[in-house]
Amino acid sequence: MRAAGWKALANDPDSIVAAPVSIAQAAGVDPVRCFIALALPADVEAVLARARETLMSEPWADLVRWVPDENLHVTLHFLGELPVERLAGVAPLLRETAQDLSPPACSLDRVTAFPSPTRARVVVTELRETDPAHPLQHGVARLGDALAALGIPGERRRFRPHVTLGRVRRPPLRGARVELALTETRFTFRELVLLRSELRPDGARYTALETVRLD
Repeated sequence: MRAAGWKALANDPDSIVAAPVSIAQAAGVDPVRCFIALALPADVEAVLARARETLMSEPWADLVRWVPDENLHVTLHFLGELPVERLAGVAPLLRETAQDLSPPACSLDRVTAFPSPTRARVVVTELRETDPAHPLQHGVARLGDALAALGIPGERRRFRPHVTLGRVRRPPLRGARVELALTETRFTFRELVLLRSELRPDGARYTALETVRLD
């Protein structure tokens, strides 16, 4: 069953939604720690949840803080902590990006770890674009340029589309190889989201500040 919260409107064919209140109201704090992400379809979440359950039977599973279903997503750009007035400029940029970006088609590749399967810091599922023209890669690059024009630094690392399943509590994870084959699952992203991130002792909590449908 789909989790409530910031994903409640994702995959609704009638949802072309902005934040129900102003960004300043929704954020509640200033500055705001936030990032831009793609929401996952519910059926893909279910596949990833099963993969995570399999991994949680491994001897090293207790050394990992696992990401709950409601927090699974694909990060496009981490924006850091932004003043609310600067954050307000990101929302229209999100809508412009959605107009230029065809819904990205991807497939689940495999479960592995960054920086490597034998020195895990982050357990991830990598994604593979099914379009050889790589529109998602190009769209993320254009989004980074647009953010830079607003004075918001982009990601320095090369974009590798993935979903984080867990983070090693005291990295790196030694004496284990993180690797799991997945049945090919093809899907299309439909929601581009600006998310506020609150770091809490029991894990991160996300709040959608702006959600735009990709058509």
